[in-house]
Amino acid sequence: MGATLRSALDLLLRPLQVTLYALSGLVPRDPRRWVLGTWGGYRFADNAAAVLEYLADHPRPGIRAAWLTRRRDLIAELRARGHVAHHVWSPAGVWWSLRSGVAIYDSTPHDLNFWLSRGTRRVLLRHGIGMKKVERAIDVPGHRLHQVFHGWGPRALFWRIALPWHLPVPDLVAASSPEHAAQAPAYFGVGPEQVVITGFPRHDRLAELPPADPAAIPTLGPPVPAGRPVVLYLPTFREGWRAHRFDWSDLEQAAARAGVTLAVKLHVVDARRGVLDLETLHASPHLRLVDPTVDPVDLY
Repeated sequence: MGATLRSALDLLLRPLQVTLYALSGLVPRDPRRWVLGTWGGYRFADNAAAVLEYLADHPRPGIRAAWLTRRRDLIAELRARGHVAHHVWSPAGVWWSLRSGVAIYDSTPHDLNFWLSRGTRRVLLRHGIGMKKVERAIDVPGHRLHQVFHGWGPRALFWRIALPWHLPVPDLVAASSPEHAAQAPAYFGVGPEQVVITGFPRHDRLAELPPADPAAIPTLGPPVPAGRPVVLYLPTFREGWRAHRFDWSDLEQAAARAGVTLAVKLHVVDARRGVLDLETLHASPHLRLVDPTVDPVDLY
């Protein structure tokens, strides 16, 4: 089923989904039961994944945690690693969604099962450091999220119906520094007292990682060569819906002049959408394409 058809069917189900959301708030919730998720339920990554792994290594008395996802292959992978994982609409996933008192996510409650989340304590970990404006701070009138938060009329109503999981205000927001914390009120509608400077959970393991050989960087194509410095290039995704074109020739020339290998890790959004002229990158002696699904922390 194509993405457009899935979106259309999803909109047709809105009356039922809104009813489920309202009713889910009537179910008693257990504050010691936590659900975690990220990337709309399609990946195991970023800060939410780091928290689940931390809880597995450092159990807390009485705390039970489960990962919710929309990918059945990911469920099998996580269960094989000893984690509790369920599909968001499986019987167990529905039960966890209705009974959990804490929802931990990186972007929006849509990382979990938004329609069964009313009444949970929402904890937004975030997955970036605010290089660009997001959510309520987006000031481009044509942007869909600007319409959600600041628009009016039929167009704004459509986007609020289409993307309702952006509207709830988190109960708690993590930040990595005072500057990062200062962004949260404008971005997410929270008060300063709802922001906690914790650092990013995904970064904690950097202190424990031994030095690694750059040749071990997982690439799509030839490996990273030994004998010269490696510079990581990790561009954030480009706005829009079409495949993006990078200037690989200029990047190759710059890397050659500097005497380095440029390891390019595309943002997963760009990688999924498609990037043009990758043949030029693969043919460039000083450029290497890193597997876009790898956690950047592994590269650091």
